[in-house]
Amino acid sequence: MDEETGTYICDVCGKTFGTAQGLKVHQARMHGPKRTRRTRRVARPAPTGSAPELRAAFEAAANALDEASGLLGATYDGVETILAKVHDLRAAYIGKAVDLRKLQQKIAELDARHEE
Repeated sequence: MDEETGTYICDVCGKTFGTAQGLKVHQARMHGPKRTRRTRRVARPAPTGSAPELRAAFEAAANALDEASGLLGATYDGVETILAKVHDLRAAYIGKAVDLRKLQQKIAELDARHEE
């Protein structure tokens, strides 16, 4: 850490960070070992077994994927419904704010007339 500025400096490229964690993340991402998609995945053993066993495993995986797809679709529909309600509430709020401003103007006009 640089005592004068209170920052953390990368010893590889000289970039500065306000926290030790920021420096650590930077060093891991920018100067750490390069990782590809392939190295991030956990290797799965190749399926073995008879044709009926492989077919059953494939069908189970396909069914799980269909179920996940259905859940994702339902989640999307739920989020879409929520966003529509938020939009309606925002429009109602704006409408009420406009009405309130009009009332405030009328009150100000009435106050001005009353003072005359």
